[in-house]
Amino acid sequence: MEKTQKKPRQYSVEFKLCAILDKLENGLNYFETVRKHWNLSTTAEANKYANRLKLWERKYLEGGVQGLRLRRAFVIAFGFGVCHPCRA
Repeated sequence: MEKTQKKPRQYSVEFKLCAILDKLENGLNYFETVRKHWNLSTTAEANKYANRLKLWERKYLEGGVQGLRLRRAFVIAFGFGVCHPCRA
């Protein structure tokens, strides 16, 4: 029997911004924010989403709301985004 691949879930910029701002304004850590916005209880599930939240937060801090809007393929193809000094 063949495994079916799940299509990656896409989140709106509004959802990403809401989660990030909630974390920053209320001093929540990643796991508290994940449990609040994704309604999860197990640590294994929360780890996956905490990593996603860390990525969104970095994009937001580097590029603001526009950083959350840019897609990876678009960033690579057109060279948008902030170059990390270690990767230069």
